[in-house]
Parts: sequence; C-alpha cells; structure tokens
Amino acid sequence: MKRILIGGSIAILLLFFLGCGQSGAGSAMEPETKKEVIFYPISDYIRGQIQYVDTSLLAVIHYTTMNGKTDSSVMEKSEFKKIAAEFLEPNLNDPLIKPKYEENSFIDANIGTITLTYSTNDEKAPLWKATVLLRQEDTKPIYIYLEKQLLSPDSSVLKKMIWKTDSNCQIVSIIRKPNQAERIIEDKYVWDNTVP
Repeated sequence: MKRILIGGSIAILLLFFLGCGQSGAGSAMEPETKKEVIFYPISDYIRGQIQYVDTSLLAVIHYTTMNGKTDSSVMEKSEFKKIAAEFLEPNLNDPLIKPKYEENSFIDANIGTITLTYSTNDEKAPLWKATVLLRQEDTKPIYIYLEKQLLSPDSSVLKKMIWKTDSNCQIVSIIRKPNQAERIIEDKYVWDNTVP
C-alpha cells in the first residue's frame, strides 16, 4: 500500500512540475500576438460604386424633398461624384481614427444576412455610426448606412445616409439652429430603380 501511495505521489509531483515547465516555456517561446481587426472597407466599396455609376450609361435622377414637396431633375455625373464623396470619409481603417470605433457583427440565418455595425462613444467624431448589411451567401453588400454630424458655431447638421448597391443613395439632412425650427431635407439619387 505504501508503494502505491509513494508511486502516486511521485507521479502527481512529476505532472505538476512538467505542467509548470511547459506553460513557462510555451509562453517564452510563443509570445502572445494580438490580431488586428480589419473593418469592412466602406470607402473602397463606395469608390467602386461611384466608378460604376460614372462609367455606366445610366442617368442619375435627383429627387429633393423639403416641406412635403418633391422636385426631380437629371443630374450631371460630375456633380453626383461630388455629392457621393460624402460617403467616402472618414475611412474607418485609418490608424488615427480606428481605435475610436468598435465593430459588432450579427448573422441572421433566417434571411441570409450579415450585419456589421461600427460605433463610437466620441461625441465629436464626424461619423457616429456605420452599418453594413451583407448577403451571407457571397458577402456582397445590400446597403451601407452612415450617420454623420457636422458642427459649426451657429448650427449642427445630422446626416443619415444610405447607399443601396447598384441602385441609389439617399441623404437625409437634419439641420438645427438655435431658436429656429428643425429643417429636414431629403436628397435621393437614383441610377437604377430596377434593383430589388
């Protein structure tokens, strides 16, 4: 009986020392590396969409809605490029601003989508929120939604912007000035209304 107890005690001690030695050696030989998360390349994607519109034969129709009235006109593509540039900045992968943002993701298997959301707690950040909705089967974007704020000494403008792949984009501007009623202007730019 004593042999079994002594043998068992030695075996336990050996396992303990070997275990300690291995974890120490493992951590010394294999330093922990933190993987850098790469955010969805929203700016690159929108840049490609702008190029698609610019090189296509499709006309861009501009709808403006203000105070319940909607006007429409055909827009020059050069002018559309200037408007669409609002969707390009800021680039969330820029090392100077990336630490301010957090990514959350959600897969909805019922409808076959992946949602990526980027948000910040920095109230002065120009981009408050970004949401990318992707098809699960091929990760092609369905739409990209951005919320931006523009501050000046006498006003603030909240822009709610949505880009629907290969179809249209929309910018809702909420303009606030002291002692004045809030103004809401909705601008929609459509180049292909056949996309579901």
